[in-house]
Amino acid sequence: MRAVAEAAGVSVATASMALRDLSRVNAATRARVREIAARLGYVRDPQLANAMSFARRPAKSIYRETIAFLADVPPPDYARHDWLAEMHAGATRQADRLGYGVERFAYPSSTRAQRTLGRSLHARGVRGLVVTPAFVGRTAFRLDIPWDKFFAVEIGQTLASPELPRVVRDHPDDYAGLFEELRTRGYRRIGLAITDWEERRHRWAILSSYLSFNYRNPGLALIRPLADADPYSTDEGIDRWFDRERPDVVVTNGPELGAWLRKRGLATPGDVGLCRIDCMEGRPDTGLRPDYAAIGRAALTLLTGYLEHGEEEERHGRRPVLCIPHSWHEGRTLRPRPNGA
Repeated sequence: MRAVAEAAGVSVATASMALRDLSRVNAATRARVREIAARLGYVRDPQLANAMSFARRPAKSIYRETIAFLADVPPPDYARHDWLAEMHAGATRQADRLGYGVERFAYPSSTRAQRTLGRSLHARGVRGLVVTPAFVGRTAFRLDIPWDKFFAVEIGQTLASPELPRVVRDHPDDYAGLFEELRTRGYRRIGLAITDWEERRHRWAILSSYLSFNYRNPGLALIRPLADADPYSTDEGIDRWFDRERPDVVVTNGPELGAWLRKRGLATPGDVGLCRIDCMEGRPDTGLRPDYAAIGRAALTLLTGYLEHGEEEERHGRRPVLCIPHSWHEGRTLRPRPNGA
């Protein structure tokens, strides 16, 4: 480059800009420099050129390190679980902004495989873990990895040990607001059909809000919740509960109650209202819509704070819990709000 610049009678910087065909150098000078470079046999080094181009960028991201995103399923299965895909997308976008990489891993079932995963992550220099919720069959599960080697944040509340800083969606105000919304829409026999594993996962926050709501509204019917013990998993169990309690709206999680209503020929909201606590965008159900992307972002932000500031007391002492509020999803399975309400 120096030889080209000297032969053309320009500075090295001007020769460089001319060879990159930048308009800051006039056309005649660019042509002269390029002709001399060709005559002298100058060959552009693509790797060095790309590195220099990156270094010159005024707003370039800085890679710090890679964070492991642990889930109950292998990465190809994320597409089958919208909530997990949204969490991962939110975490990844935040990582990109902060200069981190995110790599996905499935946490194994066996203790031996969990230990192997922990050793492998540590050997690769991974220091930060985001642990996402287990599925139905693994409520209150354990991961046997060397936790003292990592900073970690849990999403949800299904990890039995250790107790980690976590980001959750069971905002008590949101559940209280849900029941008030149903009362405003004229429902008086509010049934609760939340699976037992979901209640245990959320430390009975939904049932607690339901009982508190009924205590504050003694004029409404107190309906015995549908429990797994009255088997939730069978149509007969739901038949018995529905015929005995006669709810005019059912608060539920998952698709089971909606499928049962369709089998029985009951229309929503004409015959009975259906209110979900886990609505997804683009679907017909009405109820609470968890902001899974915001949960992923918050977990990543919390974790990177520990990685960057080395807050040992957060890893071994205080364990904060961050609540992300739901939004309301107005689908087609509840009565509309009264005018002026």
